[in-house]
Amino acid sequence: MRRSLSLAVPLYPGHQPTSAPTKGFIALFSAFKALHNPHRADAVAALGEATGRRALGRLRDQLRASPSGRRILDERPVIDRASIAEAQLDLLGPETFGGCYARYLEQHSFDPEERDRVR
Repeated sequence: MRRSLSLAVPLYPGHQPTSAPTKGFIALFSAFKALHNPHRADAVAALGEATGRRALGRLRDQLRASPSGRRILDERPVIDRASIAEAQLDLLGPETFGGCYARYLEQHSFDPEERDRVR
């Protein structure tokens, strides 16, 4: 029996569904680029998107299960220097998103402005 190469239903506005062979090509190509240069955020992101459909679906379902998660999905906030007060992040509890984010920024010497814009 021949398998269909039909494309999946879009997961979100702007999502470009791809066939299984195309996902495989993207995964292999992106994995090669990411292993060659781990600073290629585009390659790391493409690899995650090509191989992480189940994980992304579970994450989406978990977000939909709570009021704050639904709000995040609806508003799609961008976290950058204009939207955060870094000095106040350290004042938040260690179990909060802000507290975890502050630790991540410090431990990895990460600047949110260094990240490419999400497409």
